[in-house]
Amino acid sequence: MEHIQFGTMNGKLCKTRAGHLLALPETIDRAAELRAPNQIAEYAYDLAALFSSFYETCHILTEPDPEQRASWLSLTSVVRRALELLLDLLGIEIPARM
Repeated sequence: MEHIQFGTMNGKLCKTRAGHLLALPETIDRAAELRAPNQIAEYAYDLAALFSSFYETCHILTEPDPEQRASWLSLTSVVRRALELLLDLLGIEIPARM
């Protein structure tokens, strides 16, 4: 995973978000082993909810610290790629624009 500084985000919530992202490979492996695509769907839903909370709390584009802003943009990219992978595994088409 890219180097991401969580900076001023709430520390405990920050670790929860990071830990959730780190569980992606294990979640995919477990879902495949158990033939349980619902686990992928639940993980995707939880990841989207966590990111929504992050986005609401951390005003990325107006962050005055350029290093922090770049780090948060990297996190956004990582989450986007993870959600794209998860939706692809579920056979769900991703809209070009929302």
